[in-house]
Amino acid sequence: MPNQLEIFPWDENFETGIDEIDAQHRNLVRLLNVLVGHLAFQSGAPEIDKVFEELKAYTAYHFQAEERIWHDYFLNDPWEEWHRKAHGDFISKVQELRAQEAEKGLDATLEEIVSFLTHWLAMHIIESDKRMAKVVHALPSGVSLEQAKEMANQEMSGATRVLIGTVMGMYDKLASRTIQMTREIARRISAEQELRQAQIDLVRLRDEAIAANVAKSAFLANMSHEIRTPMNAIVGLTHLLRRKSNPPDQADKLDKIAGAAEHLLGVINDILDISKIEADKLALEKRPVDLYALLTRSAGMVVDQAQAKHLELIIDAKPDLGIVMGDETRIGQALINYLGNAVKFTERGTIILRASVLGGDADRVTVRFDVEDTGIGIPKEQQARLFNAFEQAESSTARQYGGTGLGLAINRRLAALMGGEVGVESAPGRGSLFWMTACFPRSRNFAPSYETPALQGVRALVVDDNPVTLLIHTQLLQRLGMEADSRGCGRTALDALARADAAGQPYGLVALDLTMPVMDGFETLARIRQLPLRRQPEVVLVTASGDPAIIEDAHTAGFADVLIKPVSIAGLHTCLRSHLSVLAKGTGPVPAAPAPAADGDDVLERLQRRHPAARVLLVEDNLINQEVVSILLEEIGWQADVVDNGEQACQRVAAQAYDLILMDMQMPVMDGLAATRAIRKLPNGDGVPIVAMTANAFSEDREKCLAAGMNDFVAKPVRPETLFEIMLKWLDQARA
Repeated sequence: MPNQLEIFPWDENFETGIDEIDAQHRNLVRLLNVLVGHLAFQSGAPEIDKVFEELKAYTAYHFQAEERIWHDYFLNDPWEEWHRKAHGDFISKVQELRAQEAEKGLDATLEEIVSFLTHWLAMHIIESDKRMAKVVHALPSGVSLEQAKEMANQEMSGATRVLIGTVMGMYDKLASRTIQMTREIARRISAEQELRQAQIDLVRLRDEAIAANVAKSAFLANMSHEIRTPMNAIVGLTHLLRRKSNPPDQADKLDKIAGAAEHLLGVINDILDISKIEADKLALEKRPVDLYALLTRSAGMVVDQAQAKHLELIIDAKPDLGIVMGDETRIGQALINYLGNAVKFTERGTIILRASVLGGDADRVTVRFDVEDTGIGIPKEQQARLFNAFEQAESSTARQYGGTGLGLAINRRLAALMGGEVGVESAPGRGSLFWMTACFPRSRNFAPSYETPALQGVRALVVDDNPVTLLIHTQLLQRLGMEADSRGCGRTALDALARADAAGQPYGLVALDLTMPVMDGFETLARIRQLPLRRQPEVVLVTASGDPAIIEDAHTAGFADVLIKPVSIAGLHTCLRSHLSVLAKGTGPVPAAPAPAADGDDVLERLQRRHPAARVLLVEDNLINQEVVSILLEEIGWQADVVDNGEQACQRVAAQAYDLILMDMQMPVMDGLAATRAIRKLPNGDGVPIVAMTANAFSEDREKCLAAGMNDFVAKPVRPETLFEIMLKWLDQARA
């Protein structure tokens, strides 16, 4: 057989006389010779996993069959245990060889397998299996087990074992030299053939390279003009038409044309850039670059897309990151490539742009840029080819999300031109972190300082349910010289404000996130203004949305200003400078003494008095939660109808009207979102208040509930006061 070296031929000396056992031994010899043939001829390399699968199958069947046969005759004799231990040693050795393959490589591992199997076949089959087979063959003659063992020992004397060991030592040397000699002959023949072909290819490739370089230079000289000229007309004319007053359908079409044109222009830019890099035509500039300002501008390029998907965009870097000498356009391009992908592949959550100094000296500095998202993630096996041109994680990615796969390839080349590297850390469902390093000469320019003496010592409170945003915004205020604290929700912020005021250390500023569970920014502001504080703080709304309606509503509600995420140190500094006259005093306007509430009693009493017989439907599949909420409602004097899935809720609402529905989100049969949408289509369900009551307490869950048609959101564990307040609010509105 070609490329087959039968270095271990099977003959009758290895036969035990037991057909089932001998057949399995022959399979092992066949595998051994296949491996030896590969090592000798370096061809037809077996996959290492298949080798170990065969060994696994061998041990699973052969050991079981052999031990069953021996047990039938030896009946737990010490020989049987001795033989079983040898099988265990075989399995342990195979596992050891499997574990070292990654370190030693395929051929080295195969050589060890060959050596191990050779000795196993010689020593175990002849010295062990044949000895036990002789006992099996002797027993039918009427001798006892001990007599049969003695007979087998006499035939398989110690001299036999010594002879086997001696022969195996000689065999090892002969086999090793035979394999090496055969391998060397095969390599020389192959090398001569490759050399002849390489000489032919070299001449051809030289001629092709000369022609390709000439063609590529001419191509690049014409490509920019030929493509950008018509694109400029498309983008420019579309922009002019969009400035006019157009009917809604035409305005929508123009928006789509503009979006498609911008996308096409981005693809064209990527193609031109990768072509320039490949042709070695791309030269980097060296000018002073304020890295923190560049981060802010880069984030600003994708902030609209992020806001459209309700994603939170965060800049995590020190404002005094420094000034370096570099190509601002190309650094920004790399960051925007990463950020654009993060927005594209993230449906909900957060995107963080980071920058940090890894090291350097008086002349140069190495900076690492990270873009981390909470998107779909990338399998490990697909990450290695992400930075290759025209490649994406998988073909379905291009179909679903679009793109050419050039952006990451460009980033890899740009990083190399800047003396750095690129990489990715990701897992499916856990998001991705793309990073890039670059080495820059230091600039003699100094980064601007944002410390403001008038803000020194002014106390500030940051309120945000996202812990990353909370930390970053707190640090930004501290950079401005303020004494900044933080809280994760509106309720704890109210407690902090009250305590600080009582202690004579009031907060002068509150930076309040818009979207938070339980109480959003608007409701929290209203509660702050109801607090009997001696001095009211300036309250700034922080939001990921640039919607003009939200900004207008914020000013109407009484917010001093609005900051759009990602919040930069420059933007924050500009905002606070306009309020220095108030903040410098550490106080806001002194409110008049609060008027006594129209209802001096608590919310429970108001519910009992205003709505003594409200009809409530509780939709909840958890029995304990059903019981807890039912008890809370009984405190008011209400008897709720209880169902455990959305389908039953729809049936109840179709049959009778309710004043209020408390709706869980995750339930069998039909979840809360689907049930709400269905209820809103029923005659009795159009105007009934529906309050989500769920353990999904994140802002995106709240948004899902509101989008489905719910009126409000209560996070579990449910606080009675919060639940009562929300129920009172919506019952009052429904009655009005």
